[in-house]
Amino acid sequence: MNLSYELSIWEILLRCFLAILFGGIVGYERGVKNQAAGIRTYLLVCLGTCVVMMTNQFITSRYGIGDHSRMGSKVISGLGLQVAGTIMV
Repeated sequence: MNLSYELSIWEILLRCFLAILFGGIVGYERGVKNQAAGIRTYLLVCLGTCVVMMTNQFITSRYGIGDHSRMGSKVISGLGLQVAGTIMV
């Protein structure tokens, strides 16, 4: 994967739109089945993850520091914390 370029505004908007679309599809399916996390939860999680990963891509391509998978692993840890909070409530 070549990360030596910066994303244009259209690429950023497309990625955010796709994250919202797919998160909405999964959230809607869960909402119809009356499960704990619904459409709003999945929309926010997918959009937040998309923004974090684009930030990671920007930092590694601009400054050449860091690891491509480090921020992604932190997102997974944060989601684990969110799921644990959902289970406890």
